[in-house]
Amino acid sequence: MGTKVTREIARSMYVEGLSVTDIATAHGVSEAAIYYHKNADFKEGIDWDTLRLAKSRDTKNIDLKENEFLALLISNFEKDLKKLETIESPQERLDILSGYVKTYYRLKAPVKTDCKTQVSNAITRTVTVIANLSIELKQSDVVTFLSEHSDRIIAEVFRNGSK
Repeated sequence: MGTKVTREIARSMYVEGLSVTDIATAHGVSEAAIYYHKNADFKEGIDWDTLRLAKSRDTKNIDLKENEFLALLISNFEKDLKKLETIESPQERLDILSGYVKTYYRLKAPVKTDCKTQVSNAITRTVTVIANLSIELKQSDVVTFLSEHSDRIIAEVFRNGSK
């Protein structure tokens, strides 16, 4: 019933904030297939969770990406709807429909921000406040330092916070 999902597509959708379950449902594949791609990328040094965190800071095009995902979800739902007629088991039909409903409502539910994102946002705001104060007080060395090292500061806080 599913469409082939490439690693790049799965990664992109995950980074955009979709769950493994939602990606699997949209493509009609197992969650194991998505985890396979995620683990294979991790072994190659590509951490989907780190990419997602970085992306969560960039809120541009969120509506566009959501609309693209909805279009894919609806398209696959319409294909599966036709195939539902050939499935005799009411429970199996209900499970397929339920997957689409859950995915849609998770997408439309209010955004929940995880702890890592909250910490990242707090660190970013702190660095911004320090940079603005440095500009106001004409401390160009501090501004330069912060602008050159803000990503490292955030990474170090996360690394030290997890010890």
